[in-house]
Amino acid sequence: MWPDGTKIYIEHVSHHPPISAFIVEHPDGIFRYEGRFEYKVKVCDLGNAIRGRQVGENRVIFKDGSVIKFQYPTMKLTGLLYGQRTLD
Repeated sequence: MWPDGTKIYIEHVSHHPPISAFIVEHPDGIFRYEGRFEYKVKVCDLGNAIRGRQVGENRVIFKDGSVIKFQYPTMKLTGLLYGQRTLD
């Protein structure tokens, strides 16, 4: 629970494939943020980088019933073995 009373629930629901589910609830019911992710990662650039993303839909549900749905983009982390570490 955050200091303002926002509650957070997170659970690792599957090991193979790795999947996590979460819910974030505002104490006054202003919003609820929920989703479920499968983590997909691929090693690239001869082991110096990984490319991956959290596959799954996010939903922000507001008190008035409106919903925003979105997904996270693919990210690439480089510099694991040599060079400057960067996240794109």
